[in-house]
Amino acid sequence: MDEIDILPKVDLEDFKINYTTIVGVAAPSNLEKYPKLKEEHSSFNQVIYGDGANVKVKDTTLDRYRDFPCPVGGTMGELFDATPKHLISKVFIEEKMFTTCYNSRSVLIGDAWHKFHPAGGQGAQHAIQDAVSLANCLYNMKDSSLESINSAFTKYYKQRYDRNIAMFNVSGGFAKVLNGQKITEQLIRKLVLNMIARWVFKSKIRKDIAYRPQVAWLPLTENRGNGPVLPQELQ
Repeated sequence: MDEIDILPKVDLEDFKINYTTIVGVAAPSNLEKYPKLKEEHSSFNQVIYGDGANVKVKDTTLDRYRDFPCPVGGTMGELFDATPKHLISKVFIEEKMFTTCYNSRSVLIGDAWHKFHPAGGQGAQHAIQDAVSLANCLYNMKDSSLESINSAFTKYYKQRYDRNIAMFNVSGGFAKVLNGQKITEQLIRKLVLNMIARWVFKSKIRKDIAYRPQVAWLPLTENRGNGPVLPQELQ
């Protein structure tokens, strides 16, 4: 698209890298020492330690965090010691949302189109929704001509762009709430975590999960919950 001068300039800009994270896979742990690991359901835990606790790019070790409490028990140092060195990586978190996602017979879905900050926890879900929406649009094509393909891609774009850009912005904003070190970001963090009622968060979640696209050529799954479900976009 760039070669034929139809790619927006904003899509040529570099990915934003505002955060760095350390990830690792620890060895199996003592279940008696960490009883939370016995639970049937998995959970995600995060501790916000306060000012000055964020890992910086220039850091080469995690020694400064060894005495911090671990969400599942003990200290972070114990968790570090249980993690093989070759399973620890420093990752630069990229963020990017392209304004275009298709041309001719090529189309983007998932992270190829939109890389959300993982703080929002929605990257995989929106990638799956992209795949379902695109599959439905392709399934409903009248033939395999380029015109029909472009029509299907256009419908897919209309179904997904607004939802993807909204979650891209929400994920980036959530990252600032959890990790931001500016005075305004610290104030917002205290407000969000301490003063906003739980029903506000539940209301937002109910609204988000009401959108549940399903493949058009299979029987639709019944709503087994008590929340609303938006009508299916099958075209």
